[in-house]
Amino acid sequence: RDDTEMDRKIKKAKGWLTQNVLSRLVDAENSLRVDEVPFEFREPFILTGYRRPNSSLRACLRSLFHLNNNESVNFWTHFLPFAFTFYHLCKLSVAYNNICNDHFLWPLWIYLASVCFYLLVSSVAHALNCMSPIARHICFILDYMSISMYGMGCSVAYKAYALASMPTSISVWACVQSV
Repeated sequence: RDDTEMDRKIKKAKGWLTQNVLSRLVDAENSLRVDEVPFEFREPFILTGYRRPNSSLRACLRSLFHLNNNESVNFWTHFLPFAFTFYHLCKLSVAYNNICNDHFLWPLWIYLASVCFYLLVSSVAHALNCMSPIARHICFILDYMSISMYGMGCSVAYKAYALASMPTSISVWACVQSV
């Protein structure tokens, strides 16, 4: 008797979860097709899953918790690694509280900071790019700039740790060649 009552409660909970939570996550009503958005908001080869153009900040942030648009996955695949990397950057800073005097850790800190910067800016760009055409352009200009900063952070770490024994002129040339 207890098993059947427990089974009923589990079925009821699953039904509530499916009806109230999962259906809202994949609600297709708020998703737009390519022919429903202005030209400046379109992406090549993307036919569905657009968010409403000229959205408010609140609408942009709310849409990140819906799986029916293209930017949700882009945001979360940048924001979660940012949180993970930022946690480890803070952990490194606390473990080596005198990081300013340890020159060997500077390239690692620069690399981790560039990773955090790139991931944070990219997640913000993906979150807010549907606010307006100007906001979209600004977001992605900043996104491309952060990718460049990430490349520089990689180069600093590569020079410091992989090419440490090479003369400076040769190692600088190798860094330029690798980028």
